[in-house]
Amino acid sequence: MIKLQGKTKVDFSGLRRFEKRLQNLVSKQIETGFFDDPHYSGLTTAQLMTIHEFGYNNLPQRNVMLSSSLSFRYDLPKIIKQIYNDIVIRGSTPETKLKLLGKKYEQTIKFTIDAGTFSNPKVSADWAKVKGFDSAMIHFGSLQESVRSEITNSGYSFKVRMR
Repeated sequence: MIKLQGKTKVDFSGLRRFEKRLQNLVSKQIETGFFDDPHYSGLTTAQLMTIHEFGYNNLPQRNVMLSSSLSFRYDLPKIIKQIYNDIVIRGSTPETKLKLLGKKYEQTIKFTIDAGTFSNPKVSADWAKVKGFDSAMIHFGSLQESVRSEITNSGYSFKVRMR
């Protein structure tokens, strides 16, 4: 009969670093769009874009955010995979990568406005005479300039329990 005895030591430091990076990633999120910045109309940019997005009284719906979201969704899986690899595998900071994601979405929203790839991209003939052109959403350029991103806490966390 053979009897074996031994002790095994396991180094979990790499796993702990991975857990910390993952925890750091899930605790943050990026919000991109229009916020409560003042607009010359007296509304905030968020209020103004809500009116445009869904329409109001006789103003037609101009779904800039929906169109931008649909356009951006094709690039999003690739970007998320890259962000995950950069943060969790390579140790980049979530803030840097989330800012990059926000900038890419800001560009998509601005392109949607500039290109007029949303519903009802033309204004009425009467308003076009006042403005001097018939493109909707482009008056003084203030909406494109007010698109921005903010990193916020996601409220998510997790705990890995090892025995």
